[in-house]
This record gives sequence, C-alpha cells and structure tokens, in this order.
Amino acid sequence: MSQNTDSRMRRFIKRTILPAGICLVILLSGCHNSQVQGEYDNPYSKADVKLMMTYHGASVARFDGRQWWFLAGDRWIKIESGGAYEYVQLCAKESTKL
Repeated sequence: MSQNTDSRMRRFIKRTILPAGICLVILLSGCHNSQVQGEYDNPYSKADVKLMMTYHGASVARFDGRQWWFLAGDRWIKIESGGAYEYVQLCAKESTKL
C-alpha cells in the first residue's frame, strides 16, 4: 500500500505541481517593465497636465508612453484627446469669471 501511495504522489507531482511551477516561472520571467519605444504623441506640457489634474481633482498623474492617466479617487481617468486641454482651459476661464 505504501508503494501504491508513493507512485500516486509522484504521478500527482509530475502531472500537476511540476507543470504549474514551470508555467509560473515562465510567466514571472516574462513580466518586466520596459521602456516604450517608437513614436507617440504627447500634446501636453507639465503645466497643462497640472491644470488637468486640478480639474479632475487628481493627486497623481502618469504617462504610459501613449496616454496621460489621472488617479481621481480610486479610479484612473484617461485623457482621450488632444482637445481635452482646451476644454479644461475653457472651464477654468468660466469658473474664474463667476
């Protein structure tokens, strides 16, 4: 009975744990932060980003290589277009008139 249990345990390790461990190693070795290469369009200056952060009530901003994202509350807000800055600037001008 002991040999039967040992062979089952070895078969279990060979068929489940070993492949799962190999997959985990492959997955973790492939996950690296890398610098974005290629062309991207960043239409905003630092002052523009700060103004938009104020508009969204965001405390954190990040640029992922293609888009600006703002952390507002518990969610990331993506700035969709290059026209977003003009909209924020327009809203800022209207609020100062009040």
